[in-house]
Formats: sequence, C-alpha cells, structure tokens
Amino acid sequence: MSKVYKKDFYNTFFLKNNIPNIYKNIRYSYRDGDFYINKKKQNNTLNKVSIVNLFPNYFYANHLQEKKNIKKSIVQTKLNGYAVKLEDFLNIDSYLKSNFKSNTKSSIVKRKNRLESCFNVNYKMYFGEILNEDYERIMVSLKNMLYKRFLQKKATNEFFDKWESYYSSTIKLILNKEASLFVIYANNIIIGLSLNYHAKDIFIGHVIAYDINYSKFGIGNTIVFKLIEWCINNNYSILDMGNGDLDYKLNWSNYIYNYQYHIVYRKNSINSILKAYYAIFIIKLKNLLKNCNADIYLALIKKKLLNNTIKENTFSNIKLEKVNKLPLSNLQETNYTDFKNESLTKSFIDFVYLEQEYVSNIRTYKINERTYYYKSKSKIQKVELQLFNN
Repeated sequence: MSKVYKKDFYNTFFLKNNIPNIYKNIRYSYRDGDFYINKKKQNNTLNKVSIVNLFPNYFYANHLQEKKNIKKSIVQTKLNGYAVKLEDFLNIDSYLKSNFKSNTKSSIVKRKNRLESCFNVNYKMYFGEILNEDYERIMVSLKNMLYKRFLQKKATNEFFDKWESYYSSTIKLILNKEASLFVIYANNIIIGLSLNYHAKDIFIGHVIAYDINYSKFGIGNTIVFKLIEWCINNNYSILDMGNGDLDYKLNWSNYIYNYQYHIVYRKNSINSILKAYYAIFIIKLKNLLKNCNADIYLALIKKKLLNNTIKENTFSNIKLEKVNKLPLSNLQETNYTDFKNESLTKSFIDFVYLEQEYVSNIRTYKINERTYYYKSKSKIQKVELQLFNN
C-alpha cells in the first residue's frame, strides 16, 4: 500500500529550515546558481506518493529524485506570491525611483520623515542576538497589534492558532540567524514590527504588524521601506512578502510569482497512480474554483459570519472641536501614554501628525474621564469622549 508523504515547502523550509528530501538540488529561476544541494542520503520513495505544495517558482527543482519507475508532475496553482527583486538596486532610493511615481515616493518618504520629526524613532533589527526580556515584549506586542488589527477588520488569522509554536520557536531561530524581528520604536513604545525568516539570500517578510493608532504615519510602508533598505545593505536578492493580495504587497512588489505543487509517484503502481491522479484532480479543481472567484465569495461569507460573533464591549465616539483657550478650572495635566481608551489615544496621535510637532511639546489636559484638551504651539483641540455600551 503506497503511503502519501505531504509537505508544505514554505513551512518546512522557510520556517523550519528543512527541505523535503525528494529534491537533489534547487536552483534559482531568476539568476544562475544553486540555492540548495541535497547532501543527505535520499529516502526511498518507491512506496510513497510525495506531494510538496507552496513551492515558489522563483526556484526550480529540475532534479527531483528520479528512477526508471518514478514519475513527477508539476501543477501550477492560481495562488500569487509577491516579492521584491533587489539585485539591480544599489540603495533604497534607487528602488523607490524605479518602482513608484514621484508623488507616491514623496508621500512614503514624507510620512516616514514626519514620524521621525514627531517622535524619538529607533529602528532595530534583532538578528543573531536578542535579550529574553526584549523578545517577550516584542512578541506580546506582535500578538496584540495583530489582534487589534483583525478585530478592526472583523477577520481571523491563523497566526493566533499557531501562537504558542511561534513564541516557543522564534527565539532560537533568531539566535541561529534563521529568523529576525524588525522593530520600530517611537519614544521607546513599539509601534511597528515584522517577523522574518532568512534562507541564504532570500528574506521572507512573514508577518507585518503595526499599532493602528499610528496609521496616519504610514507605519506599514515605513516597515517595508526599512526591510528593503536592510536587505539591499546585506546583499539579499529577494524580499518575499508571500501570498495574499494586500495593498502593501501590490504596491511594493516588482516581481509576482506563482506557487507549484510537486507530485512524485511510482508509475508502475496502480495504487500510487490513483493517489497521485486524485491529488492532481483536487489541485486543478481548486484552480477552477479560484477562477470562478469562489475564494472571494467564501471570504465574504466568513466575514459576514464573523461580524455576528466578534463585537467589542465598548465603542467610542470622539467629538473634536477647535477652541481658542483652555478652561480656567478643573484642568489637570496628563500624559497620552496613560490613556486607557484606544479612540482617545488615536485622536492624540492624529493631532501630533497634523500639527507636525515633537510629541513632548504637545500638552494634554484632562477635565474628567470624558473631556480632554490637546495644546500645540498654534492650536488647542477639545476632545469629548462619548461611550456607547452594547
């Protein structure tokens, strides 16, 4: 009886640095050279049907394990991946000029510069070393940022189902230079980060997250900006952002690739042939359904169902009003870092963005739990917080 050996190339290699043993070598499809040469003793696949999915076609494996009675099939999927090819660029500025119109490039740089002028910004790549206390703080921030973002979008993400695995494994991968954490600090507060994987000259931007309170500053674009800059400076040939038609991937990628299924089976075994053909049929059926936009309709159904189950306990409505002066009584100076309400925090960060002043030069005052004032050099804004309970 033929067994079925299934592997996900992305998860077995990029996340665990373990290439399925059906390959003799893997080469780059966009330049000369071997990416991987299998020096291990190869497994005997005669009693197995081997299926490897999510194999990016910026590689090609032209030497799958072959014997006279072994056959291989390669099936293209309809799933796109997005990447940045870096070999032709000397620096981040040359990439921006090549990939963006001047007004878009200007907007990206402008928001990054405004962030740096409004806060004490520090960019840190944890690669090869990280303190335990830094690791714990960053990973908790990553989980919280993703949770808030997907709660806002009323969507789910498999990251939360695999959280314990991510948390327990990533620190060792960072110390081994197989993974990294890139973090943006603003006045020592984590406002953006990415979890990445490294394989030779391939950089995988696996998870990107940012504090949605800082969304006006374009934190997502600044993260990708700094990742590309780091990759160019460290001689990576590709920054792979993976699949998913997200706006930032569409905007930043200059290379769209496709994923493949690799099926290897015995051609003199009816059982192996049937299992292999069944696998190929299922893959082609998925491609057909994707052509009919079934995946889009399924996502809409999931989102509608989720809208009925995910609700925040308290919604906040902020009323903003420009005033000429501060009240004379019951005024207590406070700090935005002490705010307990997300809508209030976001209204303050938005005010900092619009006023373009360094954050410590802007004063915050409290009248009561619902009324606050922000004061810059030229403007005073009254903020009234209204709560609506479900």
